[in-house]
Amino acid sequence: MRVPDWQTLCSARTFDALLLLHFGPGELDELSPEEYDAAIGRLRDGFGREQDPGRRFALWALLHLFDEAPSLEQTFDDPATIIAAHEFVNASEPVIV
Repeated sequence: MRVPDWQTLCSARTFDALLLLHFGPGELDELSPEEYDAAIGRLRDGFGREQDPGRRFALWALLHLFDEAPSLEQTFDDPATIIAAHEFVNASEPVIV
């Protein structure tokens, strides 16, 4: 079983594009609570519709960074992707405040 590297599945460029798409331009800390909730809703909707495994992983990872992600065991069926998700969670823990 080949375990995908989480860094391959979601690059900084991917995160930048997803942030711009779902949250718009500008600083996240300048969003009103309503704008934030709407952006998280768009992110969840995109995650729910996404079929591509790599893009789905990136959307889940971004939701995780905002503490809004569903559990990875409920999200991913592939054991290799679950391992990659665990690695992402471990690597991102110092980032989340």
